[in-house]
Amino acid sequence: MSATGKERTDSSQSNVVVIVTGGARGLGRAMTLALLRGGKRVVVADLPESAAEVREPTGIAAQDQSQDRLLAVECNVTQWEQCQNVVNKAIDRFGTVHGLVNNAGVGMQDIGNVLVGKRKPFYEVDTNAWRNAIEVNVNGPFLMAKAVAPQLVRQG
Repeated sequence: MSATGKERTDSSQSNVVVIVTGGARGLGRAMTLALLRGGKRVVVADLPESAAEVREPTGIAAQDQSQDRLLAVECNVTQWEQCQNVVNKAIDRFGTVHGLVNNAGVGMQDIGNVLVGKRKPFYEVDTNAWRNAIEVNVNGPFLMAKAVAPQLVRQG
């Protein structure tokens, strides 16, 4: 415990634990691999449909002999219980969490090409696609931050 009454965890570089949402592909994959190569412990939180993509960073970690520092957890960031589960699994495996990269997101290309190529007027965007984009891009980061913040506060 620190002087403030908060539990302090070892945050030396080799003990830092970071959760990366959407960590199986794109920028999330790049951040996952960079964190691993930098000696961090990484929890990749991604959709069950991304299981095939998660195998690639897992294979790279095995080649680099860092597989013990990588944990993959299925998570839909729009689901509160799944966000809590990611944090709980990180703590179960690594004992703590030091950071969160809220990378999971739905790009504009996923809601109907309103920005690139042949432009679609916004009023032609499917309402369910729009709702999903808001759930993932706005509510998802809130839910993940809400799930991890109590642990960070406990740690000071």
